[in-house]
Amino acid sequence: MKRFAVSWLLLVLITLALGQQNNNPVDRIPSFFLEEGRQLAGDRITFCVNEEGLLADFDRAVAHELAQVLLLEDTLVDIEAVRRTNELDYRLPLNQQELFIILTNECSAFMGFLLSTSGYADWLTITRPYLRTRFVLAVREGADIGNLGNLPAGARVGTRMLSSADLNFTAFNGSLAPDRRWRRIPYPNNRLLLERLLDGSLDGILIWEPALHVGFRNDLEAAGVKVVPTTPFQGPVIDFGIVLKQRDIFLRQALDDAIAVLIEDGIATGLITELGIQGGIVEP
Repeated sequence: MKRFAVSWLLLVLITLALGQQNNNPVDRIPSFFLEEGRQLAGDRITFCVNEEGLLADFDRAVAHELAQVLLLEDTLVDIEAVRRTNELDYRLPLNQQELFIILTNECSAFMGFLLSTSGYADWLTITRPYLRTRFVLAVREGADIGNLGNLPAGARVGTRMLSSADLNFTAFNGSLAPDRRWRRIPYPNNRLLLERLLDGSLDGILIWEPALHVGFRNDLEAAGVKVVPTTPFQGPVIDFGIVLKQRDIFLRQALDDAIAVLIEDGIATGLITELGIQGGIVEP
């Protein structure tokens, strides 16, 4: 396994280079940053993994199984970004330029890319999802709460700042009459959400389900916490796939087919169970 760290010097040089006017930030990357090495050669494929993401071990396992399906050897490159991924989180802390450089110099495919309905930059392409997760509402075990709607107006609901749950809940809560709204309290990371739920600062938290279970060591009962429906709010579902450069669209298609095999053969579900990830698959 290899390791690559994005340095502050690299970020400064990119920032200076991007000071020139150009509509496409990727086109403004100086050529001396790019090695243009092919990371798919002969019988080997190279995957990058966000080493600090909660899903890192799962992503490595999926990458290995995908290479097996394609009859290739796999090389895994752990990426350490300057802007760190918060504990118990999935965010990939790379901008377009950093991602482009990594996909040019270090690997052909980057695991754990969050799929979006808002579109992507035209230089990249995304595989079908290999994992689906969701946001849930967690409350303390002794609370007489069956769903979000049971919380009284003014109740304190915690969110991870700028997560899809936070953004969607803000819009939903704002659509309610003022006397029916809950009090949204955003926090910078999921660890603080868990702590504030336990100490009574919050009445409930909208949290990414894998973070909830890993944060409490997969034993919610021992932590005195339970999950209840988010009704009448619809908790977001988020899918993860693999990002590649657009020029590698044929490799992306091969990975799409390999992901379908992992799903159909039950390998993906087996990895989810084995590694204790709270999530599921997206049927072909």
